[in-house]
Amino acid sequence: MPLLVHITDQENAASILRSGIKLGKYSRFVYFMPISSDYSVSYQWGRELKRQGIKNYAAVHFRLPDDELVWSGKYNKEHTQLPLSEAIGRFLKSEDSMGYEIYLERKVTQKGIARVRNLPRPIGWRYSPDVKGRTPCYCPACGTIGEPNSAKARKEKATQRVQTSIILPTALGAK
Repeated sequence: MPLLVHITDQENAASILRSGIKLGKYSRFVYFMPISSDYSVSYQWGRELKRQGIKNYAAVHFRLPDDELVWSGKYNKEHTQLPLSEAIGRFLKSEDSMGYEIYLERKVTQKGIARVRNLPRPIGWRYSPDVKGRTPCYCPACGTIGEPNSAKARKEKATQRVQTSIILPTALGAK
C-alpha cells in the first residue's frame, strides 16, 4: 500500500482526521499524488490551489490498496482508468512528471489516513505545468478575469492593438 498525499486547506484538517477525505464540491473526485523522492513533484499542486484562495495548506498522507482503480494522466490531457500500482508506475517512469495527476472517484476513509501535516508554503506551477516563459492569454474567453494583474495586462493588450492598427496602414503606404 503506497503512501499518497492530498493537498488541502488547513481548515479541513480536523474534519479529515475525523471522517476522511470527502469528494470535492464541484469535481466529485479526490486528487492526490504518490510520495516520491522529488518533493517538488509530490507537492506540485500547492501553487495551483493558491489560485482558489487557499492561504494555509495541509498535506494529508494516506494509503490505498494497490489494486484500487484510479484515473491518471497529464493535466488537461486524456486520463485512463487503471489500478493504483500501475498508475504510480507510469508516474515514476514518465520523463516529465510535472502536471501528472491521479484521482479517485470515492472518498478516502479515516482508516486510510496516515497523518496530516502543515505545509510551509506552496510550490509548483500555476496555470499549467508548461506555461513557464509564455505570457498567458488575457482574453475573456480564457477565463483570466479576476486573476492578479489581469486587468492591467488586458489594458496593455488593448493599447497594443490600437497602436498596431494606427501604425500598420501607414507602414503599408496607405494614406
